Amino acid sequence: MNDKSKQTKNTDKRQAILNTTLELIIEQGVQATSMSKVSKKSGVAVGTIYHHFESKEAIITELYRHFKLEMLEIMTKDIQENQSLEAEFTDTVIRLFNYAKSNPAALEFCETFASSPIIDSKIREEVASKFYTFSNTFFQRMQDEGILSGTRKDMLFIYLNGTIFSMLRAHISGQINWTKDDVKAYMKLVWKGLSGSK
Repeated sequence: MNDKSKQTKNTDKRQAILNTTLELIIEQGVQATSMSKVSKKSGVAVGTIYHHFESKEAIITELYRHFKLEMLEIMTKDIQENQSLEAEFTDTVIRLFNYAKSNPAALEFCETFASSPIIDSKIREEVASKFYTFSNTFFQRMQDEGILSGTRKDMLFIYLNGTIFSMLRAHISGQINWTKDDVKAYMKLVWKGLSGSK
């Protein structure tokens, strides 16, 4: 087997470990998800699992990092030029909404471990820093256009995070059946609260 084939095989096994751990945690919870169960369901030997990840906590941390950064990538791509900040804001949330609909397990996982001490603190800080940078840049643009007052940016971040993810949870759980138009209407309310517009 050449080096490229070995690398592909290792990558496939690593992904199988991640996918299986996610499935088991969603189905059974983190306490019931053991390395032996991950090995049995994924078909990857326990020794190989430890070759890729030093612990179950390391697998969970990598899943958290991957999903959070994937969400951020979805939010920041395909931004249309020459549109209002409100339209850009709404489009960003709709992209996140579509991602959550297509990947409900990812959203559930990230919500479950949002404040968990299992997640490595350095990874949590890395992810949080990227989200803060993205949000603060947008808030600054709002201030530059006179849309936003001098409200503290950390307060705005908490407000938006809670508001948007509450909407996503409501849809994924089946509490409310949101459509794209519903999301637009909801974001109009959020924008009014954010900008203080009438």
